Amino acid sequence: MDSASVNERTRKKIVEFRTTKQPRARPSEERVAALKSTIALLKEHGRVYLLRLPVCDSILAIEEEVWPGFDVRMESLAKDHEVPFWNLMPERASFSYTDGNHIDRISAQKLSTEVGRRLSADLATRRHEQ
Repeated sequence: MDSASVNERTRKKIVEFRTTKQPRARPSEERVAALKSTIALLKEHGRVYLLRLPVCDSILAIEEEVWPGFDVRMESLAKDHEVPFWNLMPERASFSYTDGNHIDRISAQKLSTEVGRRLSADLATRRHEQ
C-alpha cells in the first residue's frame, strides 16, 4: 500500500475524529450495561472473549482523551464476568493500518493468527484444568 496515501487517509481520519466524533464522545454507562447484557447472553451459548483491537498511536491518544482508564474498566468488567480480556493495543506498532483506525489485509491475517493462537492456548488450558 502506498505510504503517502495511507498517511493522508490517517491524517483525514484524525481530523474527522477530533472535529466530528471526539466533541460528542463520552463514556457511556448505557453502553457498558449493554455490553454486560451481551456478555451474559453470549455466555449462555459458549465461551466469551473481549478483545481490544489495535489502532495507531494518534487514534489511541484520542481514545484515551475521550475515555481515560478504558482498559482498566474493561479488565474489571471482564474479571467480574469471568471472561478473558485480550488487549492487543500494546502490540499496535506491529500492525499496518489503512487509515490509522483499520488494519490492512496483511495485518488482519497476522491479527487473526494471533487471536487463533490465544484461543488455542486458552482452550488447551481449560481442557487441562477440567
